[in-house]
Amino acid sequence: MNHKQNETNMQPLSKKWQIFLSLAAFFIVAFGQPARSLNLSVLSAFCGYAIFWRVLAGYDNPKKRFILSFFWFAAVQSVQLSWMTSHPFYYIYAPYLFLAAFMGCQFGLLGMLVTSNLEIRKILGMAGFWVLMEWIRLFLMSGFSWNPVGMALTGHLYSLQMASVFGIFGLSFFVILTNLTLLTCWMNYKVKNIALFGLFALTPYIFGIIHLDLHQASAAENEEFFTAVLVQPSFAVDEMDTIQDRKKLIYFVMDQLRQILEVTKKHQSKKIDLIVLPEYVVPFGTYTTVFPFENIKEIFVGVFGESVLTKLPMNDDHLVQRFLKDGSEQTLTFVNNAFWLQSLSNIFDAPVIAGLEDVDDMTHLSRNYYSAALYFIPSCANCLIPERYEKRVLVPLGEYIPFTFCQQLAIKYGVTGSFTKGEKAKIFTHPKTPFGVSICYEETFGHVMRENRLGGAKMLVNLTNDGWFPNSTLTKQHFDHARLRSIECGIPLVRACNTGITGGFDSLGRVVAILENSDQQHESLSDSLLINVPTYTYDTLYSKHGDHLILAVSFLSLIGLCRRNIFK
Repeated sequence: MNHKQNETNMQPLSKKWQIFLSLAAFFIVAFGQPARSLNLSVLSAFCGYAIFWRVLAGYDNPKKRFILSFFWFAAVQSVQLSWMTSHPFYYIYAPYLFLAAFMGCQFGLLGMLVTSNLEIRKILGMAGFWVLMEWIRLFLMSGFSWNPVGMALTGHLYSLQMASVFGIFGLSFFVILTNLTLLTCWMNYKVKNIALFGLFALTPYIFGIIHLDLHQASAAENEEFFTAVLVQPSFAVDEMDTIQDRKKLIYFVMDQLRQILEVTKKHQSKKIDLIVLPEYVVPFGTYTTVFPFENIKEIFVGVFGESVLTKLPMNDDHLVQRFLKDGSEQTLTFVNNAFWLQSLSNIFDAPVIAGLEDVDDMTHLSRNYYSAALYFIPSCANCLIPERYEKRVLVPLGEYIPFTFCQQLAIKYGVTGSFTKGEKAKIFTHPKTPFGVSICYEETFGHVMRENRLGGAKMLVNLTNDGWFPNSTLTKQHFDHARLRSIECGIPLVRACNTGITGGFDSLGRVVAILENSDQQHESLSDSLLINVPTYTYDTLYSKHGDHLILAVSFLSLIGLCRRNIFK
């Protein structure tokens, strides 16, 4: 009787049921990210893929399963990557469609393996196979880290804790495993199958409860806090492109400097450990002396008063340049971005880290340009050259141009050069705690951020500018990735963004504070946030072993697929 019932369940569904289940699964998975819906993300992790795979299981032809899976998942990715289309330049549609199709192909390969014959060894092998395909994306051009299916488990604090063991790919492993075991329950209602589904579905949550319970008491006993001011200017990234006159652009940027100082001033009387400004906070690089000193002086005095003049580093040649005015003996004084950042550090008596473009002269004919983080420490005389971190994960078609035809296309949009890729992590010393820095979407790469932890960092600092994708889900998706990194490394994280979400987490992934107003707006605010982050840290398996653990599990699981008739 059970055998006959099992055979009946394996028959193809009617067209109406196929369409209904495919659409239901599409809705759950496409919108089942914490950035869109916490409730749907839970459903996605439990059953979203299983619902679609029930449609596939009725087809004997692997090619048919590939085609259906390809189009279904490409459509899912077209929703989850839709933030890309908010970019002001239309060339973005090429990588947008390519990425959706590429991930559709990956899911199509997995779909070929979905049959009515799903024993535990095959299920484990399929989960491992999917993890390896997600991991491979990290090596696509400069690396693509968005939308691993494990993100569905990151919306809730308990299920998120599993990332401390296996990282984000471990969460993906459990999502695929859970959905496949649910599919076996659907096709063959046995106690063993139900027990496996319950085990895999609940393991991340049970682990999270235990993990939090073990660390919360120690975290509560920790009385040390790191106080940071996170500045969010909310500058429109394309506004400067309309200013062709260089002099007008200089005055426009000086007005931006005034805005930064004004939103930071309210914290002047407080004890601050670090001031953080976002990626590429203003143009003109670090040491290009383009700002008339009298204008910069007027800005500082206007914001902080006359007493601030003693804090301005006037005797440093790398910050200030003086020229004789043509035809007279009058001296003209100009300063650079390093000057006002050093002044800010002096005024607050606190280190400042900011994202700027920086340059190294290689020969008299060549230069290397970097998207960099510059670290200034307080000093009123003989200022040191600030330490620098160079961004290591560059954005294709934005910060580097990979192919000749792409370079020609980029020129049409005013992109004529590329940054040089940084070579290694940089740990900045600090009297309270050493910290590592990431710039923009580097923080979405767990293995990259882990290098900071291995280097001795006890806090992560991210400088971001998501302004190129306004009014989209990117800011929230980026924020969710940042939260993952604090769990994986077992250390707190703070982030300053040009356009939200600016805030920070403790080492258990709990939100300490975010910058928002009474309307819960994040992106459009121009303000600064004073945040007191607990310094409690702990060692994690992921920080010690990285992705090697889940990759080893995945390779071992593939043994279940190394047998005949895997497509039947």
